[in-house]
Amino acid sequence: MKNLNQTKAISPKVLLWLMQTKRYRLILVLLITLISISFIVRLVLMISSWSQLDGSISNVLLIFLVGLFFDLANASYFLVPIIVLLWLTPDRFVRSKGFYYAQLFLYFLLAFVLLFSAGAEYFFWSEFNSRFNFIAVDYLIYTTEVIGNIKQSYPIEWIVLGQLTLVFLLTWLVHHFLKKAESNSEPDFRQRSIVTATWIGIVVLVFFTLDVNTHRFSTNRYVNELSGNGIYELFAAYRHNELNYEQ
Repeated sequence: MKNLNQTKAISPKVLLWLMQTKRYRLILVLLITLISISFIVRLVLMISSWSQLDGSISNVLLIFLVGLFFDLANASYFLVPIIVLLWLTPDRFVRSKGFYYAQLFLYFLLAFVLLFSAGAEYFFWSEFNSRFNFIAVDYLIYTTEVIGNIKQSYPIEWIVLGQLTLVFLLTWLVHHFLKKAESNSEPDFRQRSIVTATWIGIVVLVFFTLDVNTHRFSTNRYVNELSGNGIYELFAAYRHNELNYEQ
């Protein structure tokens, strides 16, 4: 197989090989988890707001197609720390059992972050009929007051317990997949550097070219909101430090 030393670009064939390696299989698992959770959140929010939607087939398709685009953009940011960590992880550790357990721990931690965010987004939508915006940023700043209000309104302990249970289940489901990863052929440091540089290049491209308002293509604000991604919207609101009052 042509490897990264013999090509200037990461071809689909090389990408497939990378996702089968012990080092990078976690990226594939996290990407699938992130896209799946984002899809489910979008579906649940759409169903809960169906009466407010122009529920034509074209709008529904656009909600999920544009939404997938923003989910992938969010994934490019979300996975940067893991990409860098895998780039710098020594080969000796990758071949050890410790790497397998480290992967499980990272997956558990990040899956919980994603599920917790999904739950928070559902309650935020119930309150404001919107994806995360600068109001959510204020919530993060005034954490103590917000947590107190949430505890008064929702059974937060049971919600978190349910999320932890689901994360345990997800971790159990993926542990065989991670354990069976191919370890005979692993990318060397130069190959990993190409992967990392390519990924960061994609992130930079997304940062400078993707307008956060791209998903606001409809006259129906619910269609526009559902086409976005909550985590992406949260960081965009923090970066731009503004709220769209026309909503």
